[in-house]
Amino acid sequence: RISDEPVSPGWSTDGTNRKNPFNVLGVSSGLELKAIRKEYLSLSKLLHPDKTSEPGAAEAQKEISTAFEMLKQKYEGEQQPAVAAAATAAGGRANRGRGQSDAA
Repeated sequence: RISDEPVSPGWSTDGTNRKNPFNVLGVSSGLELKAIRKEYLSLSKLLHPDKTSEPGAAEAQKEISTAFEMLKQKYEGEQQPAVAAAATAAGGRANRGRGQSDAA
């Protein structure tokens, strides 16, 4: 259920109160994982509790870490079918062990 209350930046609008990981990291959804990781590392350095004494930095660090892990899993999950398809297209040779030939 979506309420009539304004949504804070970073929060999803699907009624689950989950934060949108793209908004948390300040990146667009069209970026590759490599670019997202670069932005995550940049934010992580700024917000790391050993680097700043700003109030809320530790919580912000946790949020960006969670957001990056969510996106990493999403991107890696999308690549799994592509790897399987490539192996199938190659005749399944990617899964064969040493000493096995194409003739069965």
